[in-house]
Amino acid sequence: MEPDNGIPQVELYVKASFLDNGHRSSCPFCQRWFMVLFLKSEVKELALTVIPVNMSNPQKEFKEFHSQPPVVVHNGIALTDNEKIEMYIDQTFLQLDLRSDKGAEDVCSDLYMKFNQYLQAAGINNDPKKKALLGELKRINDYYGKQGGRYMSGDELTHIDCEVLPKLQHVRVAGKAYKDFEIPSDLTHLWRYLASGYKTRAFQESCPSDQDIILHYQKKVQGQSLVKNPTLQKPTYSWDLPSDVDITANGN
Repeated sequence: MEPDNGIPQVELYVKASFLDNGHRSSCPFCQRWFMVLFLKSEVKELALTVIPVNMSNPQKEFKEFHSQPPVVVHNGIALTDNEKIEMYIDQTFLQLDLRSDKGAEDVCSDLYMKFNQYLQAAGINNDPKKKALLGELKRINDYYGKQGGRYMSGDELTHIDCEVLPKLQHVRVAGKAYKDFEIPSDLTHLWRYLASGYKTRAFQESCPSDQDIILHYQKKVQGQSLVKNPTLQKPTYSWDLPSDVDITANGN
């Protein structure tokens, strides 16, 4: 489907916000493709429509995909697999090259798995799981510090940034809410990377509120209560750096 101006129309189905059924999905995989397609839309490669899906009452057309979000639709083709989505986007929309360095992809590959293992482990301070997560964060910190660009693969956002920035935000927000976990302030390269990501329109337009991120894990984290009920709070966005973080210093 193409509108009158000839720009291809792409639809992205995402899990709706827990708080307002809006398009800023708490699902990090949905945010990943929102960021990718937003970047493509900024250079007029496509016209993006983001469609939130209330999973308790999904739209009739969404049910026909027989899939969970994210789902990308273009020219009647529905893509439901992350690898196929990436391949299709790269082969169909060629103007903006979002391919990432293999080294950056490898160093970020285990972060979300280690985070989920830590989050679901019993107790606030489960040392083995916590150490594993800290190890992944340090790997990313060290790699980013050595490569020297603004983002993970250089000075422009690529696929890996759209994948790992949402996951790092979940580590920061949900880790604090459920485990009182904080990304160490001495990982200054990592904080510098987050600061760069926070400034981009692609991240700002797609990032869910802290409260939505916290609610995303409520059913996954057993036996851990929250001090505050996220549904009763005004939406906030943790895009500022902690006061004890100095991104002008050399990171560990």
